[in-house]
Amino acid sequence: MNMKQKISWGAGALFGIIILSYAVWQFHDIIFGIHLKIHGVTDGAVYDGNRLTISGTATKAREVTLNGRGLGISKDGSFADELLLTSGYSIITIKVTDRFKKEEVRSYRVFYKPQPVSFTS
Repeated sequence: MNMKQKISWGAGALFGIIILSYAVWQFHDIIFGIHLKIHGVTDGAVYDGNRLTISGTATKAREVTLNGRGLGISKDGSFADELLLTSGYSIITIKVTDRFKKEEVRSYRVFYKPQPVSFTS
């Protein structure tokens, strides 16, 4: 193999690596999907207050819903909302959809146990 053939092979390999890297970069969203982090709620938790602030980040998300209600998403993927819990058992569902219509759903079962009100004179 002469020098010209070696250079040609090297250039071809480099070109192939560039094309492969570009393809992986373009398909990153399809390959890796949504990254979802939720704060403020724990599955199975018992709460004594009726207000629950739920926040999080959903990178690569196009839409976020909390119990079926759409939430606003900032450019960095963060969102937040406050729920009023009713006495007893509740299910909180967060659904995130990306631009390829892939979904990630997380459900949290929580229990709101109001503190007894005592009247003292």
